[in-house]
Amino acid sequence: MPANIIDEIYVVKTHNEVASILTPVLSTVSVYPNPTNNQFILNLNLAQPDEISVDIHAITGQYIGKILDKSLQDAGQQKVTIDLRYLNLPKGTYILKISGKSINQNRLLIVAR
Repeated sequence: MPANIIDEIYVVKTHNEVASILTPVLSTVSVYPNPTNNQFILNLNLAQPDEISVDIHAITGQYIGKILDKSLQDAGQQKVTIDLRYLNLPKGTYILKISGKSINQNRLLIVAR
């Protein structure tokens, strides 16, 4: 299974028979405001506690830097404010690579200075 899917097992008993049902639980992420000027919020909905890292790349794929490094986040909805001022990014489109044990997703971020 992909890294962003976790199985929950529900046990159902009917007429002396036991059946297990596997239900996928997804970890999701969104970014806002997008476009942004200097800071944005990473909205995480995690299926389990996780150490989240975020790398930023130019739209060409060139690595720019790490903006979050194995930040421990609880399960459930979490909001992380990220300030981009120290990167001094020019106006443009960037790729955020968000990773952890239960999540591995990319998001586009537009910087509109």
